[in-house]
Amino acid sequence: MAGGPRLDEARFRFSQALNEGAAGPHDLFRLLAQLGFGYTYFRQQALAQAGYYILAARDGISQWPSGQSWELEMQLFVLLAHAELLCAQGYWRQARVIAADGLERLNAGNSMFIMERLIFVRARAALGAGDTEQGRCELESALFIAKVRRHPHMEARINALLQTLDQSDRETE
Repeated sequence: MAGGPRLDEARFRFSQALNEGAAGPHDLFRLLAQLGFGYTYFRQQALAQAGYYILAARDGISQWPSGQSWELEMQLFVLLAHAELLCAQGYWRQARVIAADGLERLNAGNSMFIMERLIFVRARAALGAGDTEQGRCELESALFIAKVRRHPHMEARINALLQTLDQSDRETE
């Protein structure tokens, strides 16, 4: 629902999960609801509200007892959401730092989970900061990983940004 046109209904469902009496501070569904709220606001370009919920989720995951089987994946989702938010706000350096943190966690966990998405955010941050060469390099890396992992949606997003860069280069020549 949050990815489609029914954002109000998605927000209502997330609200139910957050306000349910049984949900405790270390409840996975509570964390997912916070991220979901942040995502719905992000999609509506309400970045302050998105930031509130994304940062609440980041704070929540940092206080969880470690050793959960899904801990790394949830940390990565939260870091990705935070980096995306920072890119949307124009905080390129901070977005790159958070994306790099996610990539380091992937490396330490010997995982490729959402790697292409983190590299894509890092590329967008580099481009936003004016580092076109680094941004292109990051995009090519993300595209390679997306192809290997067979993620056509990410391939399309990356290719669209590469085409925009190519068109911009042709216009400046």
